[in-house]
Amino acid sequence: MSNKVSVLTLYYCEDCKDWYVNNAEDQKGIISLMPIAKPLPSNPAVVQYKIKVVYHDMAIFDDYENEDITSNDNREDRFAQNELKMSDSDNMIPIIHIIPIDIFDDDIRKQFGHCPRYFQIMDNSIWNKVVVVNTEEDTINSFKDAIKAIVRNYKCNLYDLDVSQEYADLNSRLVSQAYINKKAHGKFVSPFLFHSEKRMYDKALALLDTEIGGISLRQIIKNNKWRILLIDDYVNNELKEKTRTSIDWPVERQEKELCQTGKLNIIINDIKLASQQSVVWCCPSRLTLERIIHLKSLDCQWHATNIDNRKSNISIFCVRDIESAIKILQFAKFDIVLLDYLLGSISDNNKKRREYSYELLCKIKKTAEKGPTNSNEYDQHPGLRQYSKYYFMHISSFVTAISERLEELGLIRDTQYWHIARGACPTNTPYLFLYYLYRLMEKRYNEMSLGKESGMSGHTLVDFLNNIFDDDFKKVKYRASKYFNTLLNLRNKYDIMKHDVYDEDSNLDWLHKRGSLLVYSLFPDIKCYSNAFWEHMQQLIYLVAFGTVRQWPEMWEEYVFVRDRLKEAEQKVQTVNNCPFRKVRLLSDKIEDYIIQLRNR
Repeated sequence: MSNKVSVLTLYYCEDCKDWYVNNAEDQKGIISLMPIAKPLPSNPAVVQYKIKVVYHDMAIFDDYENEDITSNDNREDRFAQNELKMSDSDNMIPIIHIIPIDIFDDDIRKQFGHCPRYFQIMDNSIWNKVVVVNTEEDTINSFKDAIKAIVRNYKCNLYDLDVSQEYADLNSRLVSQAYINKKAHGKFVSPFLFHSEKRMYDKALALLDTEIGGISLRQIIKNNKWRILLIDDYVNNELKEKTRTSIDWPVERQEKELCQTGKLNIIINDIKLASQQSVVWCCPSRLTLERIIHLKSLDCQWHATNIDNRKSNISIFCVRDIESAIKILQFAKFDIVLLDYLLGSISDNNKKRREYSYELLCKIKKTAEKGPTNSNEYDQHPGLRQYSKYYFMHISSFVTAISERLEELGLIRDTQYWHIARGACPTNTPYLFLYYLYRLMEKRYNEMSLGKESGMSGHTLVDFLNNIFDDDFKKVKYRASKYFNTLLNLRNKYDIMKHDVYDEDSNLDWLHKRGSLLVYSLFPDIKCYSNAFWEHMQQLIYLVAFGTVRQWPEMWEEYVFVRDRLKEAEQKVQTVNNCPFRKVRLLSDKIEDYIIQLRNR
């Protein structure tokens, strides 16, 4: 069964805000589903953006009886992926798919006997946008939104990039092979599935609005500091384009100026799409990096991307190769590491070759599991030792190649020393990339919060104690016994995270601290507690949970030992904006009142 489509090439003039077609006769039934387009002027004086519009017949969404499962049946043509290529060149142009029914709605799709499981290719990337026919006003508005998104991508030169063209070509060929040549499974299983960018956008927004301990993830991201390491050979350099020759930027220019088609700028623009977060960035040269490490200070060329000087909580530090990545991981703590798959050229045994990000993973695995094979290995790779996890996320266009490489090398995604998120391409699939990024941020936050195992609000020891010692005297003992194991886990967290902060950071601003910015912002009390403090605090809560009323003198003795440090910690925590407990009644007063009430009994 062939796909019944009508195809035309649409041109959009940004200056006059009009749509044009090269041949009015080609419009056929499509013109009634979009704003009235004008014939293309013979001598257009303005720059236009080429867009193809494809109308899909309803019949293509139900092929249970008609589909020949022993052949590809022109599957590339069915969802118009063959129309990505211009007839007069090898370059590709984006497509707007007009569909008569919202097949992306799960309930509507169930009405069809057999909707092709790979149908979401129509909304899979920057190359494919969907407009559902609804009321005339809704259809036109949806059509305008699709054009607006495509024009934005054009202005960022995304469609001219080699990596974008490669992505479109690969996925168009995957559609043509999205079938199993066996009658047992062929009608019910597709070997290749595709996501919907619109769905990922909705999921990303829903994730940002998800509340964790009474605070939305959007506020959590906004209220806390995040330092991200980006490892990419084109991090702030012009990505290769088909339409023109790219010019390599000198590293000195990359330090001071943001490249429009660099991976860094693409990621910054993606972050702005959903959360409107401001980003601070730094792309040091190797010389600058050596100076930073030598001076033990992040005193480098930081550049804010927003001209309105809005407060920024996300900083991105960029390196271009594995050697630089090891050095910066040695020097500073990063809350998230973004990894490209294919990196730049290096000399290996007097031969030129390309680096791959999994080589860094293999070094980390070797150092973490086997330890040094000689006395100098830790000196060579000191940055590969850390007590807490690395949190990686790949940003390559070809996630399948990454997954299979990890499988081939036996690299498990979640271990005691790392978590490797699946990730996505920020260039071709911006909303899928954002969704995975926010999920990773959520994971990092949840693993540090009390609520993960207990349902309590907050993160710190101060938050934990406020949950235990509230104004209800009768419930204190019950809560202390119920959450005693939570205290032990919390102590273990603090013991791990103390290695993610540095004493010399105390007088430095956020951008120049070497320790984990997320740890600093979530645990302002991290430096207040010694091992002796924890021993006495643990004993205090143990006595409250499992002791008798007559043991109040022992409780008081333990409390007196930790009192001063606890007051100091409480003061630090109260200065944090997202602290769930406001300074209504001091924690120290609550603990004292409880012990005094025990004495009176």
